Amino acid sequence: MQKKEKNILITGAKSIIGQEVMRYLSRDYSHQIIEGGRQESSAEKHEYRYLDLNDVNTFSSALKNIDTVFLVFPRAIKSVKNTFITFLDVCKKEHVKEIIFCSIKKSNFSFFVPHNKVESLIKKSGLKYTIVAPSYFMQNLTTFFLDDIKSNQCVAIPGYSSKINWIDARNVGYVITKILHDMTNYENSTMELTGDENKDFMEVCAKLTAVLSRDIEIQPNTKLFIKSLKEKGLTSSEINKLLIFHFAESFSKSKTNINNNYEKIANKKPTRLHEFIMRHISDLSCSKSPQLTLI
Repeated sequence: MQKKEKNILITGAKSIIGQEVMRYLSRDYSHQIIEGGRQESSAEKHEYRYLDLNDVNTFSSALKNIDTVFLVFPRAIKSVKNTFITFLDVCKKEHVKEIIFCSIKKSNFSFFVPHNKVESLIKKSGLKYTIVAPSYFMQNLTTFFLDDIKSNQCVAIPGYSSKINWIDARNVGYVITKILHDMTNYENSTMELTGDENKDFMEVCAKLTAVLSRDIEIQPNTKLFIKSLKEKGLTSSEINKLLIFHFAESFSKSKTNINNNYEKIANKKPTRLHEFIMRHISDLSCSKSPQLTLI
């Protein structure tokens, strides 16, 4: 049997980006893929290890003999600083060589989100790292907003007039997989990934309307937005952070600078919104929403 090049621990395999990374890695047998989480989620026959980031007692066993960690920020972390200081310390004790963290693209108001704290801790840890910072996932339309689109023919969102950059998580997953294979050219750096389009939600709803042949409207009512978030299971703290972030972004005059980092690695253009919507017509029309974790 051929010896595997790396033992790679994948966290957040149920998240939007985690599923895309697992999908790409499942096609490659050169590395040993280990899924780490509170519940095994992959249909593929990968090794599974129990990992709960709120329980430090699970860290050592999950990280034993791991070369590379792909880290996704989880929901409901009790203490971001203490959790990740301990996690990174255990990574070093277990001789983890490198860590790839999926963060979010910087904006004027991204200090509201906890990803910045994790980035800072990783940079100070002494571990080799790459931080991948994508813009807004198109997959939020087929997960987070899907019930509203199907049932109410609307998207409930405050701050809908601000333009944001949209990227296909499948594109991001491809780039992360490339880095997981070989970090050499990306070591100790942050890579921002953007799609080719800055669109506000009114423009996105117009595209949905055109493809689905039914009117999809913006619903900017904050009470409905909060109600929608509660129905999705978000905590009061998570809801407050999202509200602050969305309202702050709506008053921002800044525009996302589009880069070609994906194109340089993949040798092709990123997915456009129309292509994504066409690819997911069946998802947008189905009777049950897929259960994915918002990132």
